[in-house]
Amino acid sequence: MFVDIESIRDQFPFDPFKAIVAPRPIGWISTISASGIPNLAPYSFFNALSSDPHLIGFSSSGWKDTVSNCDATGEFVFNLVTQ
Repeated sequence: MFVDIESIRDQFPFDPFKAIVAPRPIGWISTISASGIPNLAPYSFFNALSSDPHLIGFSSSGWKDTVSNCDATGEFVFNLVTQ
């Protein structure tokens, strides 16, 4: 079945694409800026990309501090609450 999301987007209060993977737990991404300032931000739009090697990816709406820090340092730490 194909649904043209763009043609029915106005019928939904939120973007239906974000409901494809549910439930979406909240993960916390911690980064440090190039000048050493720590940042911790909640993200629910993330996924496991590979198990060998272990890779996790996340998506950000806009160029926020987390993305800026990742770009500047090439590093981030993903934290997931298990209980």
